[in-house]
Amino acid sequence: MNNQEASIALNMISGIGPINAKKLIAKYGNASSVLNSSVAELKKIKGISDKIANRIYQWEDNVNLKKELEIIQNSPYEVCILGEEKYPKQLSSLYDPPLVLYTYGNLRNLSHTFGIVGSRQASYYGIKMTKKISYQLAYQGFAIISGLARGIDTAAHQGALAAEGITIAVIGSGLNHLYPEENKALAKNIVENEGLLISEFPLNTPPDKRNFPRRNRLIAGWSEGLLVSECAKYSGAMITANYANEMGKNVYALPGPADQITFVGSHELIRDGAILVTKTEEILEDYEEIFKKDKKYLASINPIKSLGNNTDFQNSEEATILEILSSAPIHLDEIITITKLPTQAVISALMILEMKKQIQRLPGQYFSK
Repeated sequence: MNNQEASIALNMISGIGPINAKKLIAKYGNASSVLNSSVAELKKIKGISDKIANRIYQWEDNVNLKKELEIIQNSPYEVCILGEEKYPKQLSSLYDPPLVLYTYGNLRNLSHTFGIVGSRQASYYGIKMTKKISYQLAYQGFAIISGLARGIDTAAHQGALAAEGITIAVIGSGLNHLYPEENKALAKNIVENEGLLISEFPLNTPPDKRNFPRRNRLIAGWSEGLLVSECAKYSGAMITANYANEMGKNVYALPGPADQITFVGSHELIRDGAILVTKTEEILEDYEEIFKKDKKYLASINPIKSLGNNTDFQNSEEATILEILSSAPIHLDEIITITKLPTQAVISALMILEMKKQIQRLPGQYFSK
């Protein structure tokens, strides 16, 4: 058994967690040595209880390593172990870095990353602003990191994809259990466009609310800055923002209606020192030293504004959709049926046309010129 296999086995043992795994590796040097240690020796390490020590000693009875390795071998997934060169540098510097990362897509060390999180029950305003800001940040070269959840996370990934940028989905379950179910097409689109799905959980781990706070620390840790687009007071987005604050990252928040519950957390963050933003330029100002030599940045800090209504910037999907739209509302499903374009292509084109102010989005997924 090599060190990668031993690390996978150690990561699968219930109750250890990333902090204890880090302690064990520091003590024994590698995962193989940890698995070969006696109960008496393991119990000497602070944080390792009798129960955990016995689980480690009897690891072959507690985890099905053979099955996990077979799934990896027969899938497009890859495994990255803490300490390997390809392991993301931002994550390796965490207090509690994952021992194992399961990845699907293009894992590489990225120069500039930005996290966007928020409510699953997002408002139309929150989704619209998230898509716009994500698009513009991705256009400027940021890789957009979010959690593949409904609402704001979905909008963040879609905005980055529409800008032909990179986006990373950090999930709170195993890669074999993507959640939510309706975002499987989005996940596929992320991977097909040089993005990445990543998880620290064994492949068959189902979604569990206890896992999402662990996922959130990775979003915060991997991001240079974090935008909370819309969130309630008690939410995963607030947890992510707290992690980012503790790590010394810039935290931004969009304001919303004073009486809307999904913005209560956003307003609390602003009162506590988060940077209030209403447009992308207010974020980019804090990263001018990074992008000031970028010709795209110098020429157009607001790419959507620069596009205006100029049809020269339309791609074929946008032109096809414009041909069938009129002042009469038409539903998204009907647009897809008439144009015979892929669903994600239609969604991306509609978002761009909306930002160019050539069409308007109406309630219930209807659109018109």
